[in-house]
Order: sequence, then C-alpha cells, then structure tokens
Amino acid sequence: MKSWPQLKAILSEQGTVAVHCKGGSGRTGLAIGLIMHQLGLDKADIIPQVQALRPKALNHPAQLGFFNQFSRFE
Repeated sequence: MKSWPQLKAILSEQGTVAVHCKGGSGRTGLAIGLIMHQLGLDKADIIPQVQALRPKALNHPAQLGFFNQFSRFE
C-alpha cells in the first residue's frame, strides 16, 4: 500500500497503479473514483467514466454515499 504522495508521484510520472478487490467493481470502483477526484476531476464526471469500464461500480448506497461525502486533501 502506498501513501497519497507516493501514489500521486507514480501517476504524475505516467506510472501504473493496480487497484483490485474480490469482484473488481465495488471497492475497486470506489478507490479509483476517489483517486480520480483527488487528482482534480469533478465528481459528476467520474461516476460515468468509472461505470463505463465497471458498470456495477459506485452503485452500492454505502459506497456511493462515501464517495459523495469525500473531500479532497493534500
């Protein structure tokens, strides 16, 4: 597991990051959505982008609620 500064450095250098969970949609989609938001993308744009690849992602009420309440940090 990497810290946010380490993850951000990898992504800024066009590096590859693997994110996975048992099913590949729920927690994975949430984690990817949070990373995208942290990188500055708008939440309204993130959900359809993630769901285009993982249609079941960001659908569970608890995960969607967490995503909607998440605030960017540095």
